Amino acid sequence: MARVLPSHGRSQRFKSSIAHFLFMYKQLFDPKRIELNVDNIVLIPDFRDKKYYKNLKNKVLNRISLIGNDVLIFKNFALITGFLGYPNLLLTLEFIKNIKQKDIFFLGTGGILKKGFKVPCSLNVVKIYSSSIFKLFSKKRCLNLNDFESGNLKKVKGVSIDLIQRETKKWLREQLIEGIEVVDMELFPLRVYLKKPFYAIIILTDIIKPEGIKSFFNNDLIKNEFVKSYELITRYIDEKKSNIN
Repeated sequence: MARVLPSHGRSQRFKSSIAHFLFMYKQLFDPKRIELNVDNIVLIPDFRDKKYYKNLKNKVLNRISLIGNDVLIFKNFALITGFLGYPNLLLTLEFIKNIKQKDIFFLGTGGILKKGFKVPCSLNVVKIYSSSIFKLFSKKRCLNLNDFESGNLKKVKGVSIDLIQRETKKWLREQLIEGIEVVDMELFPLRVYLKKPFYAIIILTDIIKPEGIKSFFNNDLIKNEFVKSYELITRYIDEKKSNIN
């Protein structure tokens, strides 16, 4: 999920869940699913530039509400935004027909664990590790994600955690030993749910240090980075569609 400290709304998303049972056993939940006649899905927990997003809503072919989240349907993709945390995200996806057959693009925010990174900036997470409760989701600690070839984004390793309170000095040391650079709250459970790699771009908004977490508060720069990465994704989708045709 988008990593945002209380000033950014992150504190709303600390929801406990037993969602790991969804991956372990045949589920009883079998809702009526909707058909989105697109091959690509863009997932954004919180579209940070509200003015830009308002303009997007005026350009859609169709717009629906799915358990409180916006689904904007364009020619080549659908944008799903508004979900709070991975339980809400995975529940939303369960209502979409053939979701696991579509190409998924995730754009969210995260924290950086190492020095030498500009904040904010966009990074391509190509490997995602489990932490805390997410270790129950898969026997594998590390799962591959897709290499986003456009935009010259730096490739990094990420780790998903369910609660920011679990980010301790000991936890930070353990991640750094494994060469992990970024922390988020949704990529690992989403990867397990989809059972395949997807594209993940994380925008840095926090710096995690042994002495604490420092948030970046220049919202205008964060908005600009969001729009830049969103447009990078949509251009990639459009170009991919053109190449197929």
